[in-house]
Amino acid sequence: MSVSALVFAAFCGWGILIPFCQPQKLIIRGKASKWLSVYANGLVCLASALALVSLLLWIYEQGLSAAFVVPIILLAYVILVTLLLVVTLAFELNILHQVTDKAGQRIVNFTTPGGMILAAVTSSLLIKQIYLLQEKRNAESVDLTAVIAGASGISLLPLLSITVLYCMDLRKQEVKERISRREKQREMEAMYLSHNLIESRPHETG
Repeated sequence: MSVSALVFAAFCGWGILIPFCQPQKLIIRGKASKWLSVYANGLVCLASALALVSLLLWIYEQGLSAAFVVPIILLAYVILVTLLLVVTLAFELNILHQVTDKAGQRIVNFTTPGGMILAAVTSSLLIKQIYLLQEKRNAESVDLTAVIAGASGISLLPLLSITVLYCMDLRKQEVKERISRREKQREMEAMYLSHNLIESRPHETG
């Protein structure tokens, strides 16, 4: 679970960084932007949930430690907020618009990247502790290739769908811009012809 959470957190980081790595002309807009936000928040929610379950299983096996209390509370908070964000964005609800306080808005805005970092750090520490425990007990290490491949596949499929949607939106935008340029060119030509006609009429009457 910790490995899957770490993979989901990594793909979430990719999803968060994509809009910042694009030039202004090719920036993600419209439906692609909406579903990219849903994708990033959904992965943070999933990664945090897996990290929380892994942490609870570790506590069940090894006992509760005071160091685990804060991560458990923070992970539960991230799960609730990101789930709310996913539902709000997917169904276009107005819940977030009710948060008018600037401090509250900042907390909501930083929950996704903060939750991604929290899930990644918690999962990494748990993987390290499990590895050390396996070394102590001289247990054979488990092959995690299938887990990593499965989690990567689950993360990639929605991202590819968003990429296709983005390309379609970009194509539509290009067509609209071409039509707009043609209409402007026709207007300019019409204005130029009418201007020439107005100028030629005094010469004809003279």
